[in-house]
Amino acid sequence: MFKAENHLPKELRFFIVTVLVVGIVFRFININKKDYWNDEIYTSLRISGYTSREVKQQVYTGRQISVEELLRYQSVNPDKSVIDTVKGLAKEEAQLPPLYFVMVRLWAQWLGSSVAMVRSLSAVMSLFAFPCLYWLCLELFDSPMVGSVAVMLLAASPFQVLYAQEARMYSLWSIQVLLTSTAFLRAIRLNTKFSWGIYAATIVLGLYTHLLSTLVIIISHHYY
Repeated sequence: MFKAENHLPKELRFFIVTVLVVGIVFRFININKKDYWNDEIYTSLRISGYTSREVKQQVYTGRQISVEELLRYQSVNPDKSVIDTVKGLAKEEAQLPPLYFVMVRLWAQWLGSSVAMVRSLSAVMSLFAFPCLYWLCLELFDSPMVGSVAVMLLAASPFQVLYAQEARMYSLWSIQVLLTSTAFLRAIRLNTKFSWGIYAATIVLGLYTHLLSTLVIIISHHYY
């Protein structure tokens, strides 16, 4: 295992902390200002528990409807439950696992269904990628310096900031990929039943987050 110099100069520590703080702020600032695009609208539809078919039957009747009536299909509805969210996903977007949509439904029940609140779940989850990436770097390089620099780059990445402000599953998936990779390396190093059990749990998490997680698993095992 590569061993790098672990001492961080004071100036570098200050720079890393500054970039990290700015990156965190960028993940939340103006979170409700960007256009709420097509995929995010479907996320809100899942939150409501309705399906596209139900919306078409109830909305496309030839009569004029109000904004309030339309928002009924974009916010938490007391007549629908989490089960309806999962059922709607299974009927219309079966390629998408349910974990994120269940989480965002419960999040919206707690904090509300506004654009800012729905997107804030992704922003909050994106923060957990920092410790996950740091842990992965420790497993790979056994170096806090490498981990700190990697976290700084992640915080400053425009790509990561963009998806941290989107009401989709990508922030959760980033965490899962980092955790699965770290757990795999740790299981190889320790080779205990517990460590392999943790790795298996991260695989399950991945399969319930995004189907492309299977590629991460296949590639990891191929190179191992």
